[in-house]
Amino acid sequence: RHGHEHGHGRALTAEELPRVPQPALFASPVDRQSVALRAFSMAPGAQYTFVAAAAYKGQEGGSFASGTIKINMPPMAGYVAVEPQAGVMASTPFVISARQWTDDADSLPLNFMLGYALGITAASDGSDFAISIEFMLSSFSRSNSAETLLPAGPRPHGNHTVVMYVRDVLGASRRTTLGSDGFPAYVHVAELDLEEEARVEFVGNATGDDGPLNTLLGEGSVEKMISLTTVIASVLDDPCALNDCSGHGTCVSDLNGACACDRGYRGDLCQIVVPQDGGWGEWTDWSECDFECGTGSSTRLRTCDE
Repeated sequence: RHGHEHGHGRALTAEELPRVPQPALFASPVDRQSVALRAFSMAPGAQYTFVAAAAYKGQEGGSFASGTIKINMPPMAGYVAVEPQAGVMASTPFVISARQWTDDADSLPLNFMLGYALGITAASDGSDFAISIEFMLSSFSRSNSAETLLPAGPRPHGNHTVVMYVRDVLGASRRTTLGSDGFPAYVHVAELDLEEEARVEFVGNATGDDGPLNTLLGEGSVEKMISLTTVIASVLDDPCALNDCSGHGTCVSDLNGACACDRGYRGDLCQIVVPQDGGWGEWTDWSECDFECGTGSSTRLRTCDE
C-alpha cells in the first residue's frame, strides 16, 4: 500500500512488529536512528514497506511508523532493428528503429537514442560489447527511428552492431543491441568499390560548401556530423581510420587493419581481458564512527587493484 501511517503511545502488537530485514537489503545495522540500503538491492517493479519502531528501554509502550515505496522499472519487451540488413558504405540509406517498447502508464512517454557500434558484440546476449566506440545519431528524443549512411564494417567480417537506448520520464533506462530474435542485431556494410580519383571526388563533395557535412554543421546536428565523418574517413580506404583496437592495442595498416594488442588483452579488436592475479592496494583511512554514543562501527577498505 502507498502512503504513511503512524501510531503513538501504546504497546506494539505482534502483528505490528517489523519483520526481520533481509541482510542482503541493508548495508548497516538496523537498530540505528538511520540505516543504509545496499546499492541495487531493490528489484525493479517491486513494492517495499519499511517499518520503524522505537520505545524507551524497559517500557512496553512504543511508537512506530511505516512507509511503502514502489521501485520504478525500466522500459521492457522491445528490441532494435535495422533495414536493410546489408548494403554498401556511403551510398545505402539504413534505417535504425526501436520497436515494441513498453512501460508503466505513469512512466510514459519513452525517449530513444539510436546508433551503431563499430564492429560486433562480444557477448551473445548483447549486454557487453567488444568495441569502445559508439556512434549515436541523435540525443534522446521521442522519435523511435533514424536514417543514416554507414561506413564500411571493420575487416574481416564487415559488420557493425546496431545499438539503442530507451529512457522513461522517471529516468529509468535500458541499453540493448538485441534484435527481434533475441540475438545482437548486426548490419553488414560492404566497402565502396571506387578508384582513387573517385574517392577524392566523393570526399570533396561531402565536405564542400554545399555538401552534407556543411549542412549538418548549420543545423547543429553534432551526432550526425560525427557519423558522417566516420563514413568519409572510411572512404579514404585507411583500414585503421575507424579501428582503435578498443583502446588496448595498435592498428597495423600493413596487416590489413589487424590489431597488435597491449599486454593483458587479446581478441581481434583487443576486446578480451586476459585474467591475471592481482594484488591488494593500500588501506584507506578509518571512517568516522557511525554512532555518537555507545557501540558503533568504523571501517576501512582496500581493493585488489595492484
